[in-house]
Amino acid sequence: MAAVAPWLGGLIGIVLIGLGALFWMAPHRAFAVSGHVPSALPAVMAGRYGAFGAVVIALVVMAEWRALMVVLAVGAAMGALDAMIAARSGGSVAPHLGAGVGSALGAAASWARMGL
Repeated sequence: MAAVAPWLGGLIGIVLIGLGALFWMAPHRAFAVSGHVPSALPAVMAGRYGAFGAVVIALVVMAEWRALMVVLAVGAAMGALDAMIAARSGGSVAPHLGAGVGSALGAAASWARMGL
């Protein structure tokens, strides 16, 4: 099983990136492929936020600073993207920018924690 872990991790990553791209380019098709419905989006978002938070806390507890740095750098990019989406759709930009800046600071702190 250990030998397939990198392959499974890579496959899962590719599938998730593919679903993300599909939601970006063809949301109706992505909802059909993923099995989600738009009315359940708040619950889906709640699950995603909870999962992302659990990953961050687990990495801190395990002192996996390199992995934490990567996860928080991705979080910073997500905050920036969400801020752009909010700006275009008339939503509030500040919370997303704040999350992005906070994640970037966390990534920088993780980098510093590794002594790099």
